[in-house]
Amino acid sequence: MNLQQFLAYLREKDNLYIYGAGQIAKRVLFFCRWNNVPVAGIIVSDITKNPDNIDGIGVTDLQSLEEKKTDLTRLNVVIAFNGSTAQIFDALFELGVTSLYILSVQLKKDLLDYKLIHCLHDWKENLIVDLVCPHVEIKHAILAFRDTKEPFCRCEYKELDLCTNEIMDHCCFDVFEQEFGSFHRISAGNIPEIREEFAKQNGIESYVVTSHLDKYGVSDIQRGGFIPIQVGAALTSVRKGCLTDDTGMEISAKNQAYSECTALYWIWKNTRGQRYVGLNHYRRRLLLDEKSYLYMIQNDIDVVILIPHFSALPIKEYFLRFVPQSDWKLLKQKVIEFDPAYRALWEEYETGHFLYPCNLAVWKREWFDKYCTFVFGIAGEIDRFYEEKNIIREDRYMGFLFENMTSFFVMAHKEEMKIRHADMYWIG
Repeated sequence: MNLQQFLAYLREKDNLYIYGAGQIAKRVLFFCRWNNVPVAGIIVSDITKNPDNIDGIGVTDLQSLEEKKTDLTRLNVVIAFNGSTAQIFDALFELGVTSLYILSVQLKKDLLDYKLIHCLHDWKENLIVDLVCPHVEIKHAILAFRDTKEPFCRCEYKELDLCTNEIMDHCCFDVFEQEFGSFHRISAGNIPEIREEFAKQNGIESYVVTSHLDKYGVSDIQRGGFIPIQVGAALTSVRKGCLTDDTGMEISAKNQAYSECTALYWIWKNTRGQRYVGLNHYRRRLLLDEKSYLYMIQNDIDVVILIPHFSALPIKEYFLRFVPQSDWKLLKQKVIEFDPAYRALWEEYETGHFLYPCNLAVWKREWFDKYCTFVFGIAGEIDRFYEEKNIIREDRYMGFLFENMTSFFVMAHKEEMKIRHADMYWIG
């Protein structure tokens, strides 16, 4: 069934129940309410693990329905559950429920799209969810300006489903500009690509981080005018036939903790003289072309960074899903030790809802050096702290901390730098 057929089916049913209390069930409930389809109740397997109502609709379990001697043959049940439905189906069927509907995978997705389109249609910030934006990273969506359809920020798809109220409260354009400065986006073609001779003539070196595990070859990267650099080269004998991060001044052996930032360190210490230096991942590229770079040169842009990521949780809480609380406390301590004037600004950052993800950026060389002095100065202090305690970290924790240091550095220098934003090209 498509949504129109599903709606027709629901409208034919009296005594309609939804089985499930998770995100799929809430999509069905939203769809019913938006279309004035009455829902008699919500059924769950275990009432002790669920609220007694969802948006005012009572929640009950099968045992309670039996005890009330409800005529279960009169129930019409939509099984809205993200997982195996076999046991649920058998339990309902054995109790006499014969009017059952199990949602297809496609209908679950269509219901999410429907919820996003309709729930955010009157958003005060005049933003919309762009559900068809090309090259969006897996499990992410783009929030775009309604009038121009130009991207503003990206967000995890599940947050759009579960955190609609938080998004409407916190994803505010004026709040972002207050924290990070004016939002200006550089538009480009559909593919991030420049000619090698163009890059050389204009002093542009944009690197793509790759590893011996990546399926894309060096020639695929070079075709776009990028410079491939293999990270973690000190940890493997495999060579991809490009620059490696284990020569000259390097921290290649730290790659399991530092991720792409071992390449960032290598570029900082072993190259010089460029007009612009960029960092990309092998699957994530800043969407910039020759026209974009000419704009940057002509307008003396200091940094082009990925459009921001929005989190419904405050940034500190968001990252505590990935790193221990001790890491966050240590990061804050070292940032403040680097410059005591940063204390209030850091507290503003960690309670905000925007960040710049993935450490993707193109920097004017002089700002690149300032940025690297800041982030690697702090990273070195954190490294030293754990090394002195004989603690070995290979859990990518530093890569996550770098995302915060990158975001904070841009925030701290918003008045000094000319900042522009670019979309991301995701290679699936």
